[in-house]
Amino acid sequence: MIATYQHNGSTYTVQLEQQPDGTYRAVVGEQTYTFRALPQANGSVILAFGGERVTTHVESAGNERHVAVGGDVFTLTLPEKRGSGSKRSDGG
Repeated sequence: MIATYQHNGSTYTVQLEQQPDGTYRAVVGEQTYTFRALPQANGSVILAFGGERVTTHVESAGNERHVAVGGDVFTLTLPEKRGSGSKRSDGG
């Protein structure tokens, strides 16, 4: 899966792939992260990076994704789609 988000005026592309051993590999820009995702009953997901565990929770609101990671909250925005047919040509 490849997704693009905007945060604080910058655009980030995230490539996420599940590995054969059940871990996930995420590439964000030039950084690569490997982790295990442990879904919780309350809708949050614990990400296990080696010996470190981080609790995450994501909520969607329109084109925004509110992501809580540890004690921080980030708002990611899906970029506007270009060329989606929103422009009209009157043709004459």
